[in-house]
Amino acid sequence: MLSSHPLYIALLGPTDCPPDLIDAAEEAGRLIAGKSAVLLCGGGPGAAEAAARGANKAGGRSEEHTSELQSH
Repeated sequence: MLSSHPLYIALLGPTDCPPDLIDAAEEAGRLIAGKSAVLLCGGGPGAAEAAARGANKAGGRSEEHTSELQSH
């Protein structure tokens, strides 16, 4: 029996990345949206932003999550 909950897929990648990686991340976001899955990614620029853009352009859903690391 399939769950009625959506599938969540996370994408992680660098902030500073070359154009070919930006293109690949955007395509990955598009493909994730095409499978009716929810994209989870960071809220910053770079690969996360590109993936979210791809998901949104494909009519999908993305959730951006950020965290702040603290040193002790």
